[in-house]
Amino acid sequence: MFALLFAFNTSYAATGGHSTLEAASAAFDLSPEVDKSELSKKELRKLNKAQKRIAKKQADGKSQLVALLLVIFLGIIGVHRFYLGYTGLGIIMLLTGGLFGILTLIDLIRIITGDLGPKDGTYSETL
Repeated sequence: MFALLFAFNTSYAATGGHSTLEAASAAFDLSPEVDKSELSKKELRKLNKAQKRIAKKQADGKSQLVALLLVIFLGIIGVHRFYLGYTGLGIIMLLTGGLFGILTLIDLIRIITGDLGPKDGTYSETL
């Protein structure tokens, strides 16, 4: 039972704090021979928290193509920044017209090159 937590902690640390689905699946291989009732309450809470984090990352995947289309058609009002999770800059762009179009052009180039990504990590789908 401690091996499960140790495996998750080492895979989490090895990936720089961003656990991938494969690493987490390998760390929490709850096959039929592993009985959840043998885990302590603390271990169960950690397991449930990790599973929720994995499910959230799967559901929150951002597409580079969607971000590109948003910056092309609605970039002047900063909709792409809201989509990528940069709410503060989205509000600034909304109030200033994309900093008079300059930041919109910069964001267009950065999204095409892949330099401007989601706030929580990387794109789930790239160009």
